[in-house]
Amino acid sequence: EGIRAVSLANRTRGKAERLAAAYGVSRTADLGELIADEAVDAVYVALSNELHAEWAAKAMEAGKHVLVEKPLCLSTDEAKRLWQTAQKTGAKLVEGLMVRHHPWQRALKELVDSGRYGALRRIETRITLNARDRHAGNYRSAKAKGGGCFADLGCYWLQFLQALVGLDWSDCRGESEFAGPDGCDWTFRARALYPDGVEAVCLTSFELPYKASHRLVLDEAVLTVPDFFRANLGCYKRTRRI
Repeated sequence: EGIRAVSLANRTRGKAERLAAAYGVSRTADLGELIADEAVDAVYVALSNELHAEWAAKAMEAGKHVLVEKPLCLSTDEAKRLWQTAQKTGAKLVEGLMVRHHPWQRALKELVDSGRYGALRRIETRITLNARDRHAGNYRSAKAKGGGCFADLGCYWLQFLQALVGLDWSDCRGESEFAGPDGCDWTFRARALYPDGVEAVCLTSFELPYKASHRLVLDEAVLTVPDFFRANLGCYKRTRRI
């Protein structure tokens, strides 16, 4: 309520026109025209990964608030540029990670922080899905476009860590054989170690069967959140196994 889609842009004008017709958007534009449009207050950047930082910065410089599809950007330098642009312009800049707003995250953090089951020792995350046709013709299978499984899926792990224990780890490592199309990472393993001894590990993959789960090991219990993507299909109760 209170939000209206007034314009839709794509690098291919024909695709923009088809999407606008499908979703009832009144007009189409090229990317530059859209961010210059005075009728537009905020922009949702859902381009391929390598274009996120560029067009998010341009939109903020044009006076728009910005919601960017994950991942927000692809490098530390891009992140610094976006931060500086947001500070300079006063624009709101938000990364589009739906799970950040799911109620189970808050409930899980409250349970861990309560100490009911002792101290948190280990966080195990798996986010894997078998890519249909190896993402042929998709930016996920193009190295220059920010492809690979960790850029696409690892941000959910990082967001969960940020919400649960923060990102101030003492050591963080990752590894992959980069055996996917165009040399992209098709399976990626990551590990973060925190000063208090908490260890967080993550497996992301485009070649393993579907699974999206968090498993928290505490002194006196193991907490599991299975299929944490489930709410992207509607309003569902979440099951938390203890």
